[in-house]
Amino acid sequence: MQRTSETAARSVMAGLLGLLAAAGTALGTTIGGTEFDLEYWAGTGANQAVMVVDFAATGGQSYSFGFQWDGTATGYDMVQAVAGAGALDFAATTFPGFGTYIDNFLYGSEAGNVSYYWQYFTGTPTGGTVAWTSSMIGMSDRILSDGSIDGWYNGFNPGASPRAPEPATALFLAAGVLLSRKAIRRPRGA
Repeated sequence: MQRTSETAARSVMAGLLGLLAAAGTALGTTIGGTEFDLEYWAGTGANQAVMVVDFAATGGQSYSFGFQWDGTATGYDMVQAVAGAGALDFAATTFPGFGTYIDNFLYGSEAGNVSYYWQYFTGTPTGGTVAWTSSMIGMSDRILSDGSIDGWYNGFNPGASPRAPEPATALFLAAGVLLSRKAIRRPRGA
């Protein structure tokens, strides 16, 4: 009986690993050697960019979204396309002569704090991580290039910047550890 439950557990784990692998392949991208697990893609075209929205200030997670386009696109074009393609939503205010500012992002059960300012960052991939710089221009004026990384952080915490979500590789490693531990356990009474 124990043999059957071990076989079933391994089959379930293998199925989960297969699903993770399929999801990671379809919804991931690598820019400058840094892997991003994406919630979903927006747009179509030859150019790709990633947008990270971090809800850390309200105790939430960080999420990455992919954007594809041809021609010219701005950071605001990416925000609008990502919101139009899936569950990310945003509220913004346009100030004539000053540009459009994000009032809040919402994603699933996550919501920023409208009392905080959503700070806009640009990212540079370095060695598998992202080095963030506070953007000196607004999202409406930022012209994206292939491989751009934009990030949003809710709040003015000194030294804080968006957290790029960890790739699913960590899930594969955890599953591998669990499987190997199960495989080397000795049967009871041995």
